[in-house]
Amino acid sequence: MKAWLWLKKWGGLLFGAIAGLLLLLLGGGWLWRRQEASKAAALDAASIAQAKTEMTRLEAIRGEVTKRVGEKDEAIDHLDDQIRQQKVRVAQAAGAGEDLDDDQLEDAYRRALGG
Repeated sequence: MKAWLWLKKWGGLLFGAIAGLLLLLLGGGWLWRRQEASKAAALDAASIAQAKTEMTRLEAIRGEVTKRVGEKDEAIDHLDDQIRQQKVRVAQAAGAGEDLDDDQLEDAYRRALGG
């Protein structure tokens, strides 16, 4: 009888406190996941922007080297490898896999840049 009276008196408050705590935990978890996703998206965007800047620089250098020594040079191959690495970086920041052939890489790169 005493337990029933106590539960009648404090049960609503106890249930409300438990429900409030649960709601607070769920809401906090949702906000934390949203914040983490936002941070990840910002890091990906920064990585893509940095890679695009580096690719622009490498392509300008490649153009100058091509003018001076021609298309068949070891420096051109090295620059092409660096440009490919930047494209891989952009594609991976956009969520593409790691082992992509050249066509898949170009498609992933274009999608990452919105094209």
